[in-house]
Amino acid sequence: MQKIDRALGFCSAGAAIVTAIAALAIPIVLYVDAKRNRTLDVMNDLDTKISAIVAEKIRLDALNGVKGLQRFDPKYIDGDGNSAVQTQVYRLLNLYDYVCLGGKMNLFSLDIIGEMRGDALRQTWADYGPYIKVHRAHGEQDKKAWENCDSVASPAASAS
Repeated sequence: MQKIDRALGFCSAGAAIVTAIAALAIPIVLYVDAKRNRTLDVMNDLDTKISAIVAEKIRLDALNGVKGLQRFDPKYIDGDGNSAVQTQVYRLLNLYDYVCLGGKMNLFSLDIIGEMRGDALRQTWADYGPYIKVHRAHGEQDKKAWENCDSVASPAASAS
């Protein structure tokens, strides 16, 4: 009888341990799944918005007779009469900054961000790099503009 009681005690202890592990694991699994779904939803929305922004920027550049690398020139973007161009650039950089901040704060999956928009993000940061640098030099209030994507858009980030 003692052996049976002892065996039941071990079974009860084992069941308690399994229950405790499940109690810890289930919320973690649900969080990871929710984070992935949230990221996919945001990235889908981001893709739609970025496509519209880029299309409008291309239209404005053509209207202004601007081609090639001049499209990313800070003097053009911030030039007199180009507030519509500047607005599109701000919208684009702000959207990316929002997603990068969410990734850095672990609200979104950086892996999914990198997989879905990594190349485009790095290219955007390369194209607008001179503009971002000039904008940050405007003053104290602008020196951290769009900084959340700096580490995500760096060439080293694409290697990881």
